[in-house]
Formats: sequence, structure tokens, C-alpha cells
Amino acid sequence: MISTAEVAKLAHRLGVSDRVIEKDYILSWLLIAIAKSDLRTALAFKGGTALKQTYYPDYRFSEDLDFTLCANLSHDDLVRAFGELFPWLERQVNLPLALRSAERNVFDSTTLLVNYVGPLKARLGSRHLKLDITRGELLLYPLAERTLQAPYSDHPRGITLLTYTLEEILTEKLCALLGRTEPRDLYDAYWLFERGDADVTFLPANFTAKCQHKGQDPTRLNAVLQSKARTFEKLWTSRLAVQVADLPDLDKVLRVVRQHLRSAGLT
Repeated sequence: MISTAEVAKLAHRLGVSDRVIEKDYILSWLLIAIAKSDLRTALAFKGGTALKQTYYPDYRFSEDLDFTLCANLSHDDLVRAFGELFPWLERQVNLPLALRSAERNVFDSTTLLVNYVGPLKARLGSRHLKLDITRGELLLYPLAERTLQAPYSDHPRGITLLTYTLEEILTEKLCALLGRTEPRDLYDAYWLFERGDADVTFLPANFTAKCQHKGQDPTRLNAVLQSKARTFEKLWTSRLAVQVADLPDLDKVLRVVRQHLRSAGLT
């Protein structure tokens, strides 16, 4: 396990709190454990954490791990498989983990809450992370084999995971905006559009296909963004300031996202 001094140094350099660095460190080691286990071929890594851990190391920090299940594993199979990772992590890096809860949610998805004791040595049970594993997702791009990227001194190199492409992540984020009201979805879409690495050629068709698969109306995206603007305003700083050192203004983000949606033929 890395030292508290390494945590503090990274926190200072990246402009976030020690606890944010600690959780990112725990998430990264859990990903390493997955990559070295049978779960490696059963899970597709996705979401904002996948952007940070496998594409852009300087991207915003995240607080959970999201996967799509690509194998025929039951809820109990997943609970058992993740539980088998914990002893390995304690042996490898002296990282105590314990399952806090395991829930089977709507559409038979699985949510695990995991307690941990990281470099800051808080009491076990006082800090936890979340893992979401969803079933039945429509994948419209081939999965990518991506190398884990993290700045920690004790990390092995060359560890890879099956991961959503940038195009798949962007499409999922736009679908998410039609449902939940999470500022991180808007920020991630903004960042991917502005970065320009995702090929948006097939975005309109694939966005429509994903929406139909999820029972959503793809024509309502612009109206939904307008209706959620006030809620985003209330949550923007409180939800994202701890994850993004230089958080852009919400009005700018909304304006830029709408411009990209028009350019892509989505409004």
C-alpha cells in the first residue's frame, strides 16, 4: 500500500482532497484484482471511471465502478466472485476490504457496497465504495482492450481490462441524461464532445437504438436538458467540485453540449 505522504503529494498536485486520492487508489487496485481474476472476461468496464482509469489519467475523479455483465453469472455468482478478490488484495497490498451489502435491483442488476481501509487508515466501515453491474445492455461498438493507467508507485504495469469505447460511453451518457439527473453525466458528455476523440458519425443512429432498447424517447433530449437545467444548477458544484479541480461554468457546459448535439444531428 502506498504511504500517506504519497497520497498527500498527489492530492496537492491534482487539487483534490486526500480522501479523493485514497478512494481512487482503492478503485484502481480493485480493477487490478478484477483483471487478474476470472471476472476479467465477464465484465465490461464503463462510465466516467473508465474514462479516467483507462483513457485519460488526468480526467475527473469518480467514486464508484460501473460494469456491464457479459457472461451468464447470477447475482450470487457475482457476490461470490467479488468476495474472492478481497483476500488477494489483502495479501498483495495489505488492503482490507469487506462486503457491506449486496442488492439485486431493477432488471436484475447487482449493486455491491464495499468497505475499505486505505492509506489514510480510517476505521473499517467508515468508508465504502460502490460497484454497479448491469445486465442486458445493448452494445453497439466492439469492446476495447484498454490498459489501466494510474499514478501510484505500487501499481503493476501492463494490466488491461475489457472497456467500453469512447463512442459507447458518450452514447450511454446521453441516454443517462434522459433518465437520472446526475451532473457527472452532463460533464462527461461535455468533455467527450470537446475532446473530440469520439467518432460521432453513427451517434444519432446508435443513440436512437440505445434509447429504444431502454424504453426512452430520443427526440426529447433537448427538452429534457432544458427542464433539468435548474436542478443541475443546484447540484453542479456540490456534486462535482470535489472531483474536478477546475470545474467549468454550468451555463457554458449546457451551451457547448447543445451546440455539439446540433452538429451531430441530435436536435
